[in-house]
Amino acid sequence: MFFYTASVTISASPGAIWSHLVDLDRWWRASHSDHIWIGVLSANNRVATGTQIDFEERIGGTRAEATGRIVSMIEGVAARWEGTTIYRCLGFRVASEAGVEWHITGMGELAIVSARVW
Repeated sequence: MFFYTASVTISASPGAIWSHLVDLDRWWRASHSDHIWIGVLSANNRVATGTQIDFEERIGGTRAEATGRIVSMIEGVAARWEGTTIYRCLGFRVASEAGVEWHITGMGELAIVSARVW
């Protein structure tokens, strides 16, 4: 399995970043031209442990559909989504485990946001 981690330091409070991060409809599609759609499936459209999140994107030009759930979340600090991604290419469908862990650390008006993706 392939893993990578990306981190960035942002001049904003961890609380402000968290509020933005869990508002997937607001930022996910706009964050990359290969993001096609996202669905947050919960009674109140809020991200919490157990929330189903499905999406479609392109990875290197190959369409991928993912379905999964938030398996753990510490409000304001971390969230972990795990699921299955189906890649479609040349008439074949290939399934792969997938996930992302988001972490926010910081104090005051400076925070580090990290994403570990697989």
